[in-house]
Amino acid sequence: MNWTIVIIAGVVTLCLGVVFVLLNPSGGSGRIVVPPGTTAPPPPAAVKTSDIKP
Repeated sequence: MNWTIVIIAGVVTLCLGVVFVLLNPSGGSGRIVVPPGTTAPPPPAAVKTSDIKP
């Protein structure tokens, strides 16, 4: 396998991705939306301190 071709293809792909992101209008339609965290209570502890015996 010719590693020069692999490296050049990776650099070209990276450059195309950067150019696409820079030229993409900054509207919210193309961005990944992360939903806000839920208010669910945390899970109970696996071992309670009262269960530990000396």
